Amino acid sequence: MKKYPYRVLTMASLLVVTTVNVTPTIQALAQEQQGIQIDYKQGQLNLKQEDQTNFEESLKELGTNYATMQTYAQAITSAADVNLKDVDFGSDRLLKKSLPAHQQTAKTHAKEWIQNLAPKMLAVNEGIIQYDNQFQIYSDELVTSIDAKDKEQIKALLKSLVTQAKDQKKDVNDIINKLHTFDMNLSKDTQNFEEASNQFITMLDGNGELLKKLAQEIENCQNTINTQLNVFIGSAIGMGFGVGAGGLAIGLAVYSGGVLIPVILGVGAVATLVSAGYVTATSYGALNHATEGLIKLTRQQSTAKTAVSTLTLAQSSVGMFLANLQQARTALGNISTQWSTTELKYESLLKNIDAMAPEKLNLIKLDVKIAQQSWKNLKKWAETVQIDLAGIQEVPKK
Repeated sequence: MKKYPYRVLTMASLLVVTTVNVTPTIQALAQEQQGIQIDYKQGQLNLKQEDQTNFEESLKELGTNYATMQTYAQAITSAADVNLKDVDFGSDRLLKKSLPAHQQTAKTHAKEWIQNLAPKMLAVNEGIIQYDNQFQIYSDELVTSIDAKDKEQIKALLKSLVTQAKDQKKDVNDIINKLHTFDMNLSKDTQNFEEASNQFITMLDGNGELLKKLAQEIENCQNTINTQLNVFIGSAIGMGFGVGAGGLAIGLAVYSGGVLIPVILGVGAVATLVSAGYVTATSYGALNHATEGLIKLTRQQSTAKTAVSTLTLAQSSVGMFLANLQQARTALGNISTQWSTTELKYESLLKNIDAMAPEKLNLIKLDVKIAQQSWKNLKKWAETVQIDLAGIQEVPKK
């Protein structure tokens, strides 16, 4: 097996942020002589299995996108600058200046993600841990208040849970808005980078198609690597295997011209995922085939081919980063929706406490205990992920 020099990316799933979902909280009973009373339906605070499954899938997707973005962000920032010194641009001096400028802009975006936006997304994961800590305290007090038939205290506790759910939703929405602005700027700059790259390749090719074909083959290999990388990362997160040291380690192999290619390190992790049925050997084969193809394509002797290879890989890495960013925004939107659901359900219960018969309040207690366990499970998942998120570490080349 060929050994590659690499930089290990020790990272994990991100962002396990979740919430306890509830079913409709209050249903009206028939009107009695002394007024309308509200009955509590058993199981209203329970986390439904289908909701939990759907939410976990969203979290897995978010973690996959985050880990992949970290990979490409590191590849973008660490890649060698494209060398156009010996390329003849004729009279088009503007293009010669714009290409390196586009690459530097891409590096600036990647650094912004690593330094500013990625930590904010991790803070969303911390939110689930904080909410559980408060829920455990309030739920114990809630049971005590139910036993005492103290509706005012019950409402006060529910109001606190509603307020905290609103705060968590606001935090998630703030990050979504920041990512939206980042996405717009990155999309515009990525398009400009791609247009300049195509112009450069056309200029070098003249009437031929050799360099265009080279660029397309590189892009195809990158697409395959990105697809299979997502498969492996998503599978590792899905089975709690983790991404990083002790789990599925992702590295950046360094090749001629400073080209960086994502690779999976450690056959043990791969074997575990394959034997468990989370991925197929075909996926691993496709990843290796695309990686080997990319290595061959970037080993070019001519100045023009070397420039095209480096430039295309740089531009392609930005495109892969952008695609995963947009998918992560969708997953965050789903998380925001879950916080909204939690807020509305607790708020609905809060509004109807006064109309509930005192003896019906006891029905809430069992659901509170079940909800406590659900939050504990979700917190445990979030804490495990937090521990795994060590960021990116470089190791000596072998």
